[in-house]
Amino acid sequence: MIPYIPACLESVESLFDDFLRLGSKGQLVGQEGTGKTTLLEHLACEAERRGLTVERQRAEYLKPMGRCDILCLDSAQVMSWIAWKRLLLNCARESRGLLIAAHTSRGLPTLYTGQISSETACRVVRHLLVGWDVPEIHDEEIARLLTVRHGNLRLALFDLYDWYERIYSHAAISSAVRE
Repeated sequence: MIPYIPACLESVESLFDDFLRLGSKGQLVGQEGTGKTTLLEHLACEAERRGLTVERQRAEYLKPMGRCDILCLDSAQVMSWIAWKRLLLNCARESRGLLIAAHTSRGLPTLYTGQISSETACRVVRHLLVGWDVPEIHDEEIARLLTVRHGNLRLALFDLYDWYERIYSHAAISSAVRE
């Protein structure tokens, strides 16, 4: 799992404390590729670490829930108004916490608004490259890819992967030709 690398000083633990203080209701909001799903998973793990039961679901494939303390729901923006209201009522009736990730607000208290800075993108890339023998990737290149991808770190990482593949496949072909 990619670690949650906060852009601010907020830790997963303190963010989860905020969730609890807000009545175990909260949302992570932001465009694609800004870390919502990663953070949702880390918050779910924090809940389990504290002894709470968690059910993880994606809104596109929502199925009946078992007993759990918290529902962590990804892609909540795809739910119709009636399905959303039904889910809220169900969670209230069952005294179940609700933590969602969505591209737009669904009206719950906002715990996180996703926006990836070039500094955070560089920290994520550096973390992912620990232990790998790859050419140096300059911070300016990471920032450029993040800008080209309109702040979507996932797509910028895909671009870096493609760049790496081009370099190494070209190097492997050149080496094979020389032999």
